[in-house]
Amino acid sequence: MHYRKHAGMALWMDVILTAVLMFVLSIVAKLMPIYFDYWRMKSAFSETITTLQQQQVKYDPLTKERVIALLRKTFDAKSVRRAVPEQDTKITPEGHNFKVSVDYEVRTRMLGNIDMVAVFAQHGVVTHE
Repeated sequence: MHYRKHAGMALWMDVILTAVLMFVLSIVAKLMPIYFDYWRMKSAFSETITTLQQQQVKYDPLTKERVIALLRKTFDAKSVRRAVPEQDTKITPEGHNFKVSVDYEVRTRMLGNIDMVAVFAQHGVVTHE
């Protein structure tokens, strides 16, 4: 008596694995541009904080308009598209220092009525001498 092996299961497993792989690749394809933009924003933000730190003078007040103007200039130079300094920037005093924060979220369509939301935050401290 010869028993037949399950010969058809390999094809179904290949189909299922291909579908799962395509789903994961579609998520990666949607998220990678968002993260590339975040990494550019992170670089531009740290460059802005360094510039503010170097330009900070005792009698030169740090204003939100000055920080936003410098962030806008740096974001434009680094091609940051998703963070908007006018809406996403907060400056809070901490003693003699100032905490500069850029917090934003990016929403992208995934499938039908399902969206993915990525939340990003970057914080820096400008020391007032």
